[in-house]
Amino acid sequence: MYIPNVLRFLVIILLGYTGFLCVNELQSLRVQDIAVFAEYMSITIKERKKNQYREGHTILVAKSGKCTCPVSTTGNYFNTFTVVLLVPL
Repeated sequence: MYIPNVLRFLVIILLGYTGFLCVNELQSLRVQDIAVFAEYMSITIKERKKNQYREGHTILVAKSGKCTCPVSTTGNYFNTFTVVLLVPL
């Protein structure tokens, strides 16, 4: 059984590492920006530091099946705890 804050911290670390996200991108990330599917996860970044046209960016992260899999960990976090869509991750 995970403590909510520990699992949340683990999700943030794994998303930042596997998605090559900067700290400001992690801070602006909302739950509604993440979509978890069976084999991958989609992360929508609204604005990036070097995005000239301000179009946003979508990152796809594949499921690895290991204990450090960000897709499984994020899915467990969303399924285990009540997550409000508009709050920061």
